[in-house]
Amino acid sequence: MESFRKLAIDAYDARSRKSAKDFLPSRNTIRKGIDKRLDRAKEEVISKLELLKRHGRITLDFAKKSVDYIAMTGHFIDENWIKQDFVLSFSPVEAGAKKTSQFVQ
Repeated sequence: MESFRKLAIDAYDARSRKSAKDFLPSRNTIRKGIDKRLDRAKEEVISKLELLKRHGRITLDFAKKSVDYIAMTGHFIDENWIKQDFVLSFSPVEAGAKKTSQFVQ
């Protein structure tokens, strides 16, 4: 967005008759870009889940003190021996609920 802002300012300073829509990509271009990013993200998640299934573990973490949520996190060591962590699920917990193993059951 910074480059768009600079381009728009330069065009304004040069008294260009172009508007912002002349500089922005079309909605089809944006949609295609989003679709490509979504496909890459999906492949990455599937890959991580496969590694988690073979070599990983899952933990449940409760928020501390005044924030009420629970998070399920996947942990595994990748092929380069680097520890990987990623959130599988994140949910609010009923306000005031006890954050103990009995609650999870």
